[in-house]
Amino acid sequence: MNGADHRVLGRELEMFATAPAVGAGLPMWLPDGAVIRAELEAFAAEVAAESGCRRVYTPVLAKKELFVRSGHWSKFADDMFPEMQVGGESFVLRPANCPHHAQIFASRGRSYRELPIRLSELGSMFRSCQGTRGRPCRRTDGVPVSGQLISLPAVN
Repeated sequence: MNGADHRVLGRELEMFATAPAVGAGLPMWLPDGAVIRAELEAFAAEVAAESGCRRVYTPVLAKKELFVRSGHWSKFADDMFPEMQVGGESFVLRPANCPHHAQIFASRGRSYRELPIRLSELGSMFRSCQGTRGRPCRRTDGVPVSGQLISLPAVN
């Protein structure tokens, strides 16, 4: 199995399919692949819960300003999908979950007794990057990444 191409192997095992009409690097999970994906997601959720994380869900996009403020825009702007104008405001697909999680933390005042706050999310992140051999890579993290935010008190 060493050196096997996951794109070929995944099709041969009927784990996923791809289609030009959908786009390069955007897999459609078939029933057998969906079973494996669900098991991996359950395992990730179990590990997060065992470490004290509480599950959250956040939107797949946000105002561009959120990512500017978090520093993600300056770091990932070249690898992010283009901005979308909606109602006169600029939105982008998230390249990371943590800015949303920071907003959850900031949504209300908190006591030091609540710290650390551990949040976990199996959420897709979206980056458009250059793949291997010059092919475009649509990194939409077909298996959602478990993003975690752990907020600790400041140490002086």
